[in-house]
Amino acid sequence: MKKLFLNMMFAASFLFAAGCLTTSCSDDDDTTAENVDPGTGEEPKPEQPEQEYNPVVAQLPIRWSDKEVDGGTSGVSIKASTVTEDNVIFTLRPGDEIQSYRFDVFPLSVLYNQLLNDKMVGKTADEIDDKIISYMTNTTGSGGYIMNADDPDYAELELDWGNSQFAQAKLVANASYIITAVPCFDKDGMEPAGINMVYVKTASKPLVGDPKVNIDVNATYRGFSVTHYPNDDCHYYYYFASDKTQIQEYIDLCGEAMYGEFMRQAVYEATPSNDPGTYTQNFGQTANANFMITATAIGLDANKTPAKTFQRQDFSLKAIPETAEVAECNLEVNPQKLSSTQAFMNAKLSKACAALFFNIIPKSEAENLKNADEATRLEYAVQLRDGGWGIANKNFAFDEAAGKATGKEYTGGDFLADLYPGTEYMAVYVGRNFYDQLTELKFSEPFSTKNPVEDNPSACKANDLTLEVTDIERNQAKLTFRFNEETLANIRFQYIAPNFTGAMLPMEGDPREDFINLFFAREPFKESSFVNTWYAEAGGISASVDTNLEPGNEYKIAYMAEDWSGVLGDVKFVTFKTLAAPMGDNPQVKIEAKVQDGYYDVKWTTTDAFSLKYATINEQYTEALLDKLSDPKTTYEQMIDAFTYCTVTYGLDASSGKMAEQVEFKEGVQLSLGLAYGKDEKQSALAYAILKDGKVMTLADFGKSPKGATKAAKLIRQAEGAAEFVPAATLKNVNVRKVLDNNKIVFLNMNNYGLYRK
Repeated sequence: MKKLFLNMMFAASFLFAAGCLTTSCSDDDDTTAENVDPGTGEEPKPEQPEQEYNPVVAQLPIRWSDKEVDGGTSGVSIKASTVTEDNVIFTLRPGDEIQSYRFDVFPLSVLYNQLLNDKMVGKTADEIDDKIISYMTNTTGSGGYIMNADDPDYAELELDWGNSQFAQAKLVANASYIITAVPCFDKDGMEPAGINMVYVKTASKPLVGDPKVNIDVNATYRGFSVTHYPNDDCHYYYYFASDKTQIQEYIDLCGEAMYGEFMRQAVYEATPSNDPGTYTQNFGQTANANFMITATAIGLDANKTPAKTFQRQDFSLKAIPETAEVAECNLEVNPQKLSSTQAFMNAKLSKACAALFFNIIPKSEAENLKNADEATRLEYAVQLRDGGWGIANKNFAFDEAAGKATGKEYTGGDFLADLYPGTEYMAVYVGRNFYDQLTELKFSEPFSTKNPVEDNPSACKANDLTLEVTDIERNQAKLTFRFNEETLANIRFQYIAPNFTGAMLPMEGDPREDFINLFFAREPFKESSFVNTWYAEAGGISASVDTNLEPGNEYKIAYMAEDWSGVLGDVKFVTFKTLAAPMGDNPQVKIEAKVQDGYYDVKWTTTDAFSLKYATINEQYTEALLDKLSDPKTTYEQMIDAFTYCTVTYGLDASSGKMAEQVEFKEGVQLSLGLAYGKDEKQSALAYAILKDGKVMTLADFGKSPKGATKAAKLIRQAEGAAEFVPAATLKNVNVRKVLDNNKIVFLNMNNYGLYRK
């Protein structure tokens, strides 16, 4: 269960999870006694003496009967025949005077909360009836389910609720539910004749142990996080947090036991005990240290029987000192580093300013924002903090105990690219201090990007740009640009051959203006492949390995420099060819795995192979398989066949002759696997490495050694009567396929390998 911080009074959404609610008026009788059977006029006698609390809430009088009610001629008779831990079976019988009825099953705790949310505390039973009828007949939301006289089961409808199409949430053990029916005079279920309700309480197994959940709260100045630590008796749990006032109001009104039910009924699934259920809430600029919050959790045993009590922790956020230093910052464009599509921004941050966040937007938008109201500017400031470009104060330090910034101011800057040429912009920015208090929204002076100079490449001061392609392999090559970092503004480049996508691209020898139009995404190349734009890095070198290439292809790259004056240089070209992948008769793959600091360094190398299928899988996929590792009855050959199946099923395809991964240490066992393929899809022998406890192991470490060829015939069974099989013809395991008679379709029992997936 993943549940974020919830407002207790937003429980209408939870109520809809258990059934469909909505709005109307009622023609109910004049009975006003609380919890009175409308069929007999008598108070129902509880048939569950084991219940540990009274479900009746005097200030929210709901008139229900216990398990059964006679609706008479103008109502709906309800009879609950079976009530289990997670289900209820009941029958609905409409009276002769009605034409339709609506029905649903409500968790009582959530129904109480909805009534509380709708300010129904202290209302009469008639008013409560009307409100519940309004939930059931709501036409703008999810109303109750409708049955009318035209439905074949109208006269008598038996519902196995937990297994029916109507149940939108699971019933939980030891909890109260209200089976509700609203009889209607019309066939559309919109003219209610009253309401009939039955109370049931689900059963539960005896509680085993004392399941509890320790709640660990980490409150900060702007938000909090909560983590749960169940004890050994706790196998599942539910959790819920909200405004302390609202939770306490519910508990004061309905009792702690009912609130325990609310936690279990307002959330769809219980959280397993191995999940800490960590959740966070950031209040941002609305954080208030005087606002009290309550986090609650209730544990369940192995049978999902709830504990008798829930755990609770009340807390508030940390208070920001009134003497907190305000962040100060400034951001302006560097006029010496302003090209046609990028700008370098000079920033100055005071020692109390931990970071600055900014964006560059057209001047007209910035002016509108500048003149906007305070709320709009604050909203934009928060958006910048959460998603803007950031410049950190690298000299920032803070003494939280003293509440003082102890570092120094910082002067630095950053690029912002992808601007439009010849356009007027402004930078919009905000700073924050240690406590995440934001400055007011700030604006730089307006500036304009340059219009590119396209017709004088010899004047480009960055025309010394070069591109070298090295370390060429089947599907990758290293691209290295060299340049003068003081004069280069950016590099634009694009692969122009081979043209795999069929996009419109210029070729070497075409006019220079075609390439400029390509690099600036102008017609007729506006929809062409994405153009790469790199910027000057310190040291005058920018390099990267392109791993998206195909074997045996000749590639051509067109590239061009732009200097800080916006002058575009010469269009240059580099051609290189990737290595061809061999189509060998004897494909082989080798795995080398070495133990490093906290991870395994795994490398796959193929020879005489066109392609590689490789995988590293963990215990999540191999749990059943790994049981066989320690089973003396499982042979080496069976394990190899199982590893082969895992490689084919979970492996990734690569045309490279070499692949590498860094695999983090994890609990249990991990497998690195590889298969190489050559001519006519000939498959290599399997390569594998068993990674366990910081060691690289083989099957011999588990007492398994080869004993000759796999006797595949022992592994083949007929499909008839077998539940978990895959067609052998789809496998690439050579040893298995050898025994196939005229390529006849047979089935391989994967259970023999410790596998269960089809």
